[in-house]
Amino acid sequence: MRVLLLLVTASVLVFASCGPVKQVGKDSLDCMLYGDRCNGETDTKLTSDSGNKPSDTVEVGPTGPKGDKGDQGDTGSSGSSCSVRSIPGGSEIYCTDGTSSIVSNGSNGQDGQDGADGTDGQDGQDAPQGPLDIAEIIDPCQDAPGVVDEVLLKLGNGSILVLFASNANGNNPRLALLGPGNYMTSDTTNCFFTIDSNSAIINQHY
Repeated sequence: MRVLLLLVTASVLVFASCGPVKQVGKDSLDCMLYGDRCNGETDTKLTSDSGNKPSDTVEVGPTGPKGDKGDQGDTGSSGSSCSVRSIPGGSEIYCTDGTSSIVSNGSNGQDGQDGADGTDGQDGQDAPQGPLDIAEIIDPCQDAPGVVDEVLLKLGNGSILVLFASNANGNNPRLALLGPGNYMTSDTTNCFFTIDSNSAIINQHY
């Protein structure tokens, strides 16, 4: 009478004493217990420690060669292609399968906060003086106390510009260019001065 020491349910994981681990089912285990050849396998059976008593060790043969590569599967169905075109307010993505999608243009965001003012730059060079620019303000006989002095304007071209009047009372005032000659102010100080041929103010006195 043969005694089965291993209880087998759905499947049993058996460890080989000198080979890789192999999972076997109940039918395969029965074959190995009785020394039969199962499903074409060779030399796969339980070994006995002594007599007819089977042991709990299963010898498993070497792994067989890798099987042949299977047949190539059927070619899949063709996919659909998509294109993009501009439309008012955005773009449209349309595909050959009839589907489409519209992407709207974005709107401008709010202006950010103004940054801090930078440091002042270096002053530029002064522009060259023009011929009619005021080059100098001249106060004949210098400043007189308690009187609003009349002054002369010397232009960039050397000319002397004044508010000229016909008499000491300031009648008929007008802008005029003074040439060489002797003159007197009408500001009650009665300052006398002379303009020479080089437009220089000389002989200033009360």
